[in-house]
Amino acid sequence: MVKPGRGFASAEDQSTHSPPTPAPPGSRDILTLGVGETVELDLVQGQDIDITLVPPGEQAVDLTGPLPASNGAVYRRFKLTGKKANETAVLRGILNRDLAPWPKGGDFIRPLEIRVYGEKNSGNRQSLGGINMHPKFMEELKKLPWRDAVLRVAVDQMQGKNGTGSGDESGKTYDSSGASWCGSFVAWCYGVVAAAHGIKSPMAMNGVYNELRSGIQALDWGLKRQAQGQCTVYNYEGGPRYGQHFGGGAFSGDEAKSFATRLNKVAAGSIARGDVVLVRAEDHHGEFNHVCMVYEPPKGPTDPFVVMNGNAGDAPPGDGAGGPISLSYPKNAGQTWVLTNDKAKWTDKKGNEHTSSDAVGSTIYRYVFLHLDWPEANKTT
Repeated sequence: MVKPGRGFASAEDQSTHSPPTPAPPGSRDILTLGVGETVELDLVQGQDIDITLVPPGEQAVDLTGPLPASNGAVYRRFKLTGKKANETAVLRGILNRDLAPWPKGGDFIRPLEIRVYGEKNSGNRQSLGGINMHPKFMEELKKLPWRDAVLRVAVDQMQGKNGTGSGDESGKTYDSSGASWCGSFVAWCYGVVAAAHGIKSPMAMNGVYNELRSGIQALDWGLKRQAQGQCTVYNYEGGPRYGQHFGGGAFSGDEAKSFATRLNKVAAGSIARGDVVLVRAEDHHGEFNHVCMVYEPPKGPTDPFVVMNGNAGDAPPGDGAGGPISLSYPKNAGQTWVLTNDKAKWTDKKGNEHTSSDAVGSTIYRYVFLHLDWPEANKTT
């Protein structure tokens, strides 16, 4: 495994250790670098391994070292520096002698694919919203089923600086204000995959106007898409919660009724990876306080599932969310409670107050699912 400035797996010193298992055929790690960005790697006890860049790797990356081990050190350090944007190199660790049962000349370390970007120290790594996406990453996304590609983008972000740093700073990548960016992150991931395919995303990609920027806004988007046959809303009954849509003012009475939905309960196979999840606060008025997407769907109506979160600090307590971008693990897709207060209100720009459409005494679901029936989302390649 490769970690900048830390360890690079290699053959162990045969005098004191048994040799590790070599890399499986065809497997590789990926490292992303900006032009002029340098990382230091350690080749742990790698006296039996020669490090080389596969041509045309020299065009993409400068390799310095590895230096001989000295003063009893068990590692040899080397450096990689990004050289040319949008180029790729492969770093190989080749056995320089027979090391039974492995023959000389084989890959003993899993090959490291190095992808170079024009930006130095980029927080969002490979998925730059289609603006500066690395060609190799674009190819990878286009080969994946659409839903898997969206989650591949999310995992890439989770493993980069935006997934481990400050939530406020990370959020500015996905939402122009840097605030309340959980839904913006979902929309952004869909936008990256749409850009890779050269088509328009089903939701805006960035800024304060994307359709998933809040739970209420996302519900509005889902209900409108459902009326168009492009989405199915699960675990929610009724119309837009506050009787408005964010694209241009309040619904008319007839328009709001046309978007109302009967209760569709989650069933086996009804929810898929990449579907949008709206999380309601388990309190007296059921505020929609978080937007995320399905990573592993529930098998049945009351089964556990896994979600991918942006702005994960807003994920439901106890669900296991970690850094700003992380997975969490709700235990019951069908969790419900009875609404006891209808005083959740919203005031529009004209000062008009709107009261929640949820009725006191109704049973509401903590997790509302927006299953995308958009044709592109269901493509398998």
